[in-house]
Amino acid sequence: MYQYLNKILPSSEIEKLLSCVHNNEVYFYNQETVALRELQETGYLSSLDSLLSEWKQEVDVHLLDLKDEASTKKVESNTAKEYFSDGMGLLFNDINLHDDYFQESLRGLSADLGVSNLTMSRNLIYATPGGGGTETHFDQNINLIIQVHGEKSWWIKENETIVNPLSRYTLGTQPDPELCSYLEGPFPESVDYDDEYILKPGSILFVPRGHWHKTHAHSDALALNFTFSIPSWTDMISMALRARVIQSDLWRESVLGLNNSEIAKKKTDNFQMLIDSLKEDIQSWKAEDILGFIEYSGEEGE
Repeated sequence: MYQYLNKILPSSEIEKLLSCVHNNEVYFYNQETVALRELQETGYLSSLDSLLSEWKQEVDVHLLDLKDEASTKKVESNTAKEYFSDGMGLLFNDINLHDDYFQESLRGLSADLGVSNLTMSRNLIYATPGGGGTETHFDQNINLIIQVHGEKSWWIKENETIVNPLSRYTLGTQPDPELCSYLEGPFPESVDYDDEYILKPGSILFVPRGHWHKTHAHSDALALNFTFSIPSWTDMISMALRARVIQSDLWRESVLGLNNSEIAKKKTDNFQMLIDSLKEDIQSWKAEDILGFIEYSGEEGE
């Protein structure tokens, strides 16, 4: 029934994971996944040295000033080991685009989770030196992590400041203006974690969207991430709205002349006419029609 989950989890665990995904809750499997040996035998994941020798693209280095993806630099793979030896984490992006094994795994897991076809789905590999990790942040996406080598702790806590964020945020940095517009209160100065999840080779962790988390590697570690940036209903209605209104040459008109009071008045009246027309039109819209047009006619997002 399941294309990929059957490869990594016992059948008794699959429904538990899916329930956590649908309810945006943490899932942790702390036994050795059945796919561990297979993952460790791939050229990319047998070791960091093997990964660096196979990888032909640039590598993201997490700099020590913030220890987070918010502060990175791109380097050639043949120099990345030097940064790793100096205590900096490495990120290998979109491995699914370079290896059919990961591409098929990603497609299978996407189908198992039932994510939107418009989802940006990616495989990432994180290489973390012993003593390294990331500072407290939350993501706008969901992540399923399989620990392949080494031991790494994750601390995760539900976010009380914001629900369903549309962008990533690292504690102590400046949030983007859109994120600020729907905050329910100020971000805390620090996060007190209650739950620690210690991942060993074969462990699986689902990190919900918007939950605070930080990490610390107890030894040099490699982990495979399945990352899903799933469209929100805001995205769905925005795409539907644009697809509808661009059929009208009036909606496609350039916005010019607003610095002239006489022209601006005419333009504003015309805009109001378009809005009033849209109010009438939108009353007949059906959710299933929008999903049929946008979701099922689009190509799978990867």
